Amino acid sequence: MRPFSMARKETSRPTAVRYVVPVRIARKPFNRRDFSSMDTSEKNLETLIEQALLMDYTQAAPHATPKRQVKQPTPAYQAQHDVSAWEGVIPGGYRKRTSADYDTSLCLITDDVFTFLYATQPQEWDRFKAQYQGDTNEARKRFLQRLHQEIKRRGTLDVLRRGISGNGCHFKMAYYKPAATNPELERLYAGNVFSVIRQFYFHQESASTPATDARKKPNPSTDLALFLNGLPIFTAELKNVLKGQTVEEAIEHA
Repeated sequence: MRPFSMARKETSRPTAVRYVVPVRIARKPFNRRDFSSMDTSEKNLETLIEQALLMDYTQAAPHATPKRQVKQPTPAYQAQHDVSAWEGVIPGGYRKRTSADYDTSLCLITDDVFTFLYATQPQEWDRFKAQYQGDTNEARKRFLQRLHQEIKRRGTLDVLRRGISGNGCHFKMAYYKPAATNPELERLYAGNVFSVIRQFYFHQESASTPATDARKKPNPSTDLALFLNGLPIFTAELKNVLKGQTVEEAIEHA
């Protein structure tokens, strides 16, 4: 009699054989004319960057894969406080701004500053405003002056990290992504307001009138500027090496 193992081997099912079929992928040969037809201008690059920052994937085409949502929901503070002064404020995400929105004397986008404060720290703002008899305009003016002074004294980065204090009140100027799941911190983090300005005219005389007479020296500007809660954090001067432009030219221009 044959061993059990041998009998089992004979009655086992035959192993299926798989065949590997080579597939040849046709590649389109490189054509310099295709490359020359691309729009490599600074203006087009600015447009692409701006579109990427402002894109809301929730409104993309149906076949597109949603990757992120730029525009965040409004923090749920309006039901808790009398916020008629900022009713309808929607913080979060990137928004498109122009040089006219930038206050050259304060070096801030003032609307973004208060959009952030109203949505994330309404109680502290109410305390601050109460010291000016509830006069919103006066309170805004004093707060912006204080913020501007602190930025000049400590720098933008330190103000974003540690916030500012005044009249017994303390305000955060940015919320960072929480390390652990916390609905309250996530709601505050969603209240950050980013803004982008194309052709950013940062000089006090040029912001309101970017167009210039050909006989005069061009108004100082940079191609792109990014802001966090109204504070400038990043500027970019775009150059194209394919057109012979260099980093040194960008530095000189800036």
